Amino acid sequence: MKIKRTLITSGESFKPPLIEFNDEQIKKMMEEFDVKEDFSRDFKLSAYSLGFSEKDSYQLDEILKTFSFTIPDLKCSFVTLEGGFIASKIIKKEIFWYNPLETIAAMSFSLFQTSNRCAWLLKKMQIKTILLDCETNFQFIYGLDKGIFSSLIDKGKYKLGLLRLIIPQYANKINQVIKKYFLRINCFINLIFC
Repeated sequence: MKIKRTLITSGESFKPPLIEFNDEQIKKMMEEFDVKEDFSRDFKLSAYSLGFSEKDSYQLDEILKTFSFTIPDLKCSFVTLEGGFIASKIIKKEIFWYNPLETIAAMSFSLFQTSNRCAWLLKKMQIKTILLDCETNFQFIYGLDKGIFSSLIDKGKYKLGLLRLIIPQYANKINQVIKKYFLRINCFINLIFC
């Protein structure tokens, strides 16, 4: 207290000594914070390496194919599992000139998870769907048990209400296939560890 009172009554301002760094020292410090690796890795994971049977993968592909016929303005649609891994996809119009579909799928899954956490923290509720209304298209993201079903659709002929009626039917079909898959996985794990 005495030091503080002395400083105030002296009328002088006290500033602690600041350390001055030159450009080389600043560059060295910034490099120490840089955690980015110098080389790029390309990790690609197919649906089969996740343990999906050929039948499950075929069912998912068929559901997405039927979905693409139902909605002609569809750009792409994909099923993403926990962690952002694509289990199945269909691309009708090549739009990813700067981001591969894997990046968009991981971002969509992350967006859904973050929205779900925020909704739970704020209102103790869970998110089931997200609609992104962009300039030229809609992106629908539907929550599944262990993943998401996402579709990018051109704004055009279809009305938003009609899309909201059509898409959940396909999301439910996809969810049934994924539930069966995870049920088999859980049974298999229980057999191994019990």
